[in-house]
Amino acid sequence: MRLIVPDAAVVLKWFLRPEDEPYASEALALRAAFADERVRLEAPSLLVYEVGSLLSRRLPKDAPRALRALLQAGIALAEPNPMRTAATAELAARLGATFYDASYHALALERRGVFVTADERYLQKASAVGAVRHVRAWRGK
Repeated sequence: MRLIVPDAAVVLKWFLRPEDEPYASEALALRAAFADERVRLEAPSLLVYEVGSLLSRRLPKDAPRALRALLQAGIALAEPNPMRTAATAELAARLGATFYDASYHALALERRGVFVTADERYLQKASAVGAVRHVRAWRGK
């Protein structure tokens, strides 16, 4: 089964109004593929904090319920470890990216998965490294 590492921007689209979010249908298709066990999802544990921060600002009344749903969804959450942390720092420096963004990508590289993002700037920087795809290009394959 294919491993996908979604970033917080992709997962956030699961909880916001689809008409307000570009690529919401693609993000929701990824969630459906996960629910149908066609893909595995894993992300750095940072995902919970990033999604929580954004939901708390954008949907403060719904944030607790949405975060419970996120935690109950069963996405594997990877804790930091020395090797991945070093790889993340190297990737962030090489790409001129944030450690946050590089942490998702480094996990995908380590696990031989695909990092799926809605961040076009990161995608432009990182496409030469591989294992990264824009959510609009994700087709459940």
